[in-house]
Amino acid sequence: MTDLSKFDSNGPSNPKNNIFGLPFTEDDARLVILPIPWEVTVSYGAGTSRSCEHVFHASMQVDLHDGETDNAWRQGLYMRTPDKKILMKSDYLRKEAELYINFTSKGEVLEKNSFMCKSLKEINEGSANTQ
Repeated sequence: MTDLSKFDSNGPSNPKNNIFGLPFTEDDARLVILPIPWEVTVSYGAGTSRSCEHVFHASMQVDLHDGETDNAWRQGLYMRTPDKKILMKSDYLRKEAELYINFTSKGEVLEKNSFMCKSLKEINEGSANTQ
């Protein structure tokens, strides 16, 4: 069990701790956040694959006080580190998907372009097999 006797919930966050600067380990946390850095088929704009890192860093500036649930943070929150292999795979397949989205948005015929057929197959297989 995490010892909170020396943790100051009103003090500045310790970036060596976990999300919100909390000192919980994964084993002691009641809620474990699983960051999945994947944005291969996002059609509007890129950037979501790195959102978990941004959320983590921004969490260091969040006040832990919640007027409705007194000291809810004491239940334990923990965020795993994003999987770099998934991020790298996402980055690679995202480039493929951007080419494919651009191609299809112009009304091109998929079956007439073997490269785009290959890209679509790779994108779909990558999305289905991400673990």
